[in-house]
Amino acid sequence: MQEKKQKGAGICTFRSPHDVLMIKAKDQGTALWALVNQRCSEGAFLEIKEDGEKVLHLLEMKSRCTQSEFIKACEQLEGMYYAALSVMAVLKLGFPDQVISYIAYKSTNLENQIQLPLYQNKQLVGVDTEGVRALNFWRNHKIQFKHCFSSLIKGKRDQDGNYDFGTI
Repeated sequence: MQEKKQKGAGICTFRSPHDVLMIKAKDQGTALWALVNQRCSEGAFLEIKEDGEKVLHLLEMKSRCTQSEFIKACEQLEGMYYAALSVMAVLKLGFPDQVISYIAYKSTNLENQIQLPLYQNKQLVGVDTEGVRALNFWRNHKIQFKHCFSSLIKGKRDQDGNYDFGTI
């Protein structure tokens, strides 16, 4: 899958021994504008295994993955999840048996933040619950969508903005 925007340009590569269905929104946003979440990630693909198991893979590519950018990335991944569900419904494929999210980034400051105790990651005035929630997603390698959990696989992109996730 390819990110075409100049700022985050790059390619993420996946390989699968199984049949896959590529799902990609045209340029920006999801075609499902009735959804509250109108964000959309780079793309998705549905892997259909020999035993019929359906694994939905979602990808978001970031240049710099700060806490606020990671929160946006989670929203974009969830938007693509809903877009992919609609494609699966049209094709009468049902729901995926498993959802895996991938985030490829050039740099991040989240690794340093998760080494601190969580109370030190909170704002001094009030509690930034969305930020703490995002840090927990990053730390636990799991994202919670409205109706399911998704595993989270992270990859640091090379100087050309590319990352190879290998065989899935």
